Amino acid sequence: MEEEKSQEKSDVSSEDTSNPSSEHTRDFLTSLFECEGRSSSDDKMMIRYADAIIDVHKVAFDLSAPRTVQSHITEIFTKFVLQSQDGAKRHASGRSYNFIDHSDVNGCREEDAIEFLLASFVRCNHELGKDNLSANSKLVLEITKTAVLSVFVMIQRGFFEDQLRRRRASLVFVRRLLEDTISFNFIKGLIEYTSNGEECDEEAAGEVFNPIFDILRAGAVAQHFEENRDEIVQQILRVMNLLLNVRIAGNGPRPLSILLVNRPDFLPTVAEKIAGREFGLMSFLGPFYNYGLESSGRRPNNRVFIGSEEDARKYDGSVNLEQQQYTNRISMIRSLLHQTVLPLVSDPASRNNTLKWFATVITANALRTRTQYDPADVIGDHYMANFLSVMYRFSEKIDISKIIMEYPFLPGTLVDITKETRIKMDEQSAMGFAAQFADRPVEYHFSTVCFFLTIAAQQLVIPPLMRQLSEYSRHVKDLQQKLAAMREKLNTLTGFERSQLEQKINLENGHWQLMCRHLLCLKTHAQDPAILASALDFVNKQMKLVMNSLCADLNMMGDDSQLPAEPTALFCAYPENYLEDVFDFYIFAIGTSPKLLMESNTEWISRLTVLFTHYEYIKSPFLVAKLVRVLAALQNPLWFHVVSLRMAQEKLLLCMIKFYSGFEDSGDFYEKFNVRGNIQYMLEKMADDVFYKAKFMDMARECGTEFIRFVNMVINDATWCIDESLSGLKNIHEIERKMAK
Repeated sequence: MEEEKSQEKSDVSSEDTSNPSSEHTRDFLTSLFECEGRSSSDDKMMIRYADAIIDVHKVAFDLSAPRTVQSHITEIFTKFVLQSQDGAKRHASGRSYNFIDHSDVNGCREEDAIEFLLASFVRCNHELGKDNLSANSKLVLEITKTAVLSVFVMIQRGFFEDQLRRRRASLVFVRRLLEDTISFNFIKGLIEYTSNGEECDEEAAGEVFNPIFDILRAGAVAQHFEENRDEIVQQILRVMNLLLNVRIAGNGPRPLSILLVNRPDFLPTVAEKIAGREFGLMSFLGPFYNYGLESSGRRPNNRVFIGSEEDARKYDGSVNLEQQQYTNRISMIRSLLHQTVLPLVSDPASRNNTLKWFATVITANALRTRTQYDPADVIGDHYMANFLSVMYRFSEKIDISKIIMEYPFLPGTLVDITKETRIKMDEQSAMGFAAQFADRPVEYHFSTVCFFLTIAAQQLVIPPLMRQLSEYSRHVKDLQQKLAAMREKLNTLTGFERSQLEQKINLENGHWQLMCRHLLCLKTHAQDPAILASALDFVNKQMKLVMNSLCADLNMMGDDSQLPAEPTALFCAYPENYLEDVFDFYIFAIGTSPKLLMESNTEWISRLTVLFTHYEYIKSPFLVAKLVRVLAALQNPLWFHVVSLRMAQEKLLLCMIKFYSGFEDSGDFYEKFNVRGNIQYMLEKMADDVFYKAKFMDMARECGTEFIRFVNMVINDATWCIDESLSGLKNIHEIERKMAK
């Protein structure tokens, strides 16, 4: 029996030595465990390497049983890494990371083990790249790579917790990812290995990569915009993008994208209604979007714009150097945010959950559409600006003609418009209109869903920012006047009263500084050139979509007969904000970014003009009043596109006159004069236009009912203005008399 065993060993030995590929493979594996450069006085280290080499020489490379060979090699690597020792502290190749305790990670056993495995994988790949390798050698090298991945996975899963700590191994892995010192081939191979049902169980990918995602998320939480840690945030987002983008089987699925969207914290659910702020920060992606210039009326940011408070009083749309620096910094972050989320919406298996996350962020923060809301209940402006920027980027390449225009009314839609006021439809009619789509299947058509979600997201950002800008500009102005009055009074006081007033002035001045800094934060968000450019592009598409609901192939160079006598049911059923948000943005952009509008396509002006010539399509006179305000704010050369539009030339002047007198019944006293003032200004700009001057003279000669009513209103308005001026003149005389005394 012993003679037979001896003969078998002899046969194997003979087989190995006579096979050049086996010798090559054995030599290569042996080279992985050579300890060149190691101190010979380190006996344990020498023994560890020597034992591994001996184990390699014991392996019989019987490639008829590759699993057995893999098992032997895995056993050698496992034994070797479990004998890892704490080594010398190394310096990270990049900057330090404030969410990783480097004193705990540097030179630890886990780092030694992981670096050996990474180096072995790289050397295997390098060896595979050599020419004239036999098929057997290539097979053994591939088996060795798989063995390396197997041991790496076992370490990351905590199978050797007594010798190699799982948490520390994850931190080492994350740091190497952040430093970009791990080959892409290893990362791709690791993801493919953990996703391979023949190699690993179903929990493998989650147990390896969920801790990595947790650490990266914690890293995002630890960063603050004011501390200027952009580089760390960029590295975190780069790693996220790298992991999520890896596809298996060529153009197959992205396993980690699917893994991420199925995490419990990706779409956290609670028993009761969750507040918008809570959801935004609890969800996995929340901290990545939360990096930005944070400030609120209750908690103004007092670490920025120090010494720049006077810039808050500028209303010309200009920005200071500090604002430019912030917008430049956040622009890169937003680009990386978009790239990070892109694989989540690109993979069919992760797209729906990602769209649901978008929708939940919007619905959970619906309070932002209100005039007054508690900032503690909703996500901050900086978060929402980042969110909207990403949504705008997704919408850039969307073709309007491919959008399912009825999507908001379909069952299972992610856009909730049930409580919205419609353009020209009451609640009962709106419900009836939506009912006709009850049997239509839910379609997660990305372009459609994304576009309507972007409309909803825009409603939570642009109008609230505009309201806050107006509110805090007024508040800062009031504080400035109050301080001026207090300082003037200070000159008349002495002693204790003067000391008390000085204290009050200091307190008010501190409050004024905080409000100025908060206002500058708001202006930085609202006047971000990249956001404004994206918003202009999107609202132009949004306006086109709404107009397409009236006429699918509306030719702006054609005549007015293309439009229906009565608006379509789809147009009437759309929410008012689909138009109002567009008008609000144009008003804001005309005041703060006229250059942007000058350089843009002017079709939006034509659409607004055509819509005004059919203002009866819109139920709310206040919405039409906003449209009038936009047109009135246009100056040449933009105004030229209003008066030169062929489709509107016949009706524009008549509609202005009709709306001037028709707004009398709106019920809002001051708004009447705003509307009439805007129309009067438009008429004034038309005075030099020969066509409209002749048109106006023809209307005067005909002296129709609408024209007579218009003239009466003009006379009434002029009379009221004269009366108000005279009464004001009396008050002025009284004041002058008192001042003279």
